[in-house]
Amino acid sequence: MPLKQPAEPIPRHSRALSNLLLSDAEFGALIRNGVDNPDSLSEEDLRRLQGTLRRMSRQFENLYYQQKQEMIDPSLYEGWERFFLQALETPGFRSFWEQDRALFSETFRTMIDDKMAADT
Repeated sequence: MPLKQPAEPIPRHSRALSNLLLSDAEFGALIRNGVDNPDSLSEEDLRRLQGTLRRMSRQFENLYYQQKQEMIDPSLYEGWERFFLQALETPGFRSFWEQDRALFSETFRTMIDDKMAADT
């Protein structure tokens, strides 16, 4: 069965975020440092980190719903899921998720929380 057309092309958004992280060494270092050691960041840098993690999480939530609607290949989704869950293992991302999880849909939150609980 052919896949349905996604409402929002995730690869374009992912590419934009990747390009930003790769083209701006200072910003990339801030994100790497922030996910590993969020307490070391200034308030401004912490806001930048949280904004980036929120954007990444929103993209993954979008992917989650696209795979539920059979709009993307399941193997593509599995790779994104592994990446997202791996990111949630870092102190900065975990702190972000605990603080901002209410901003995401209940179905998505439950799926992420269940996967995180299964890994502990």
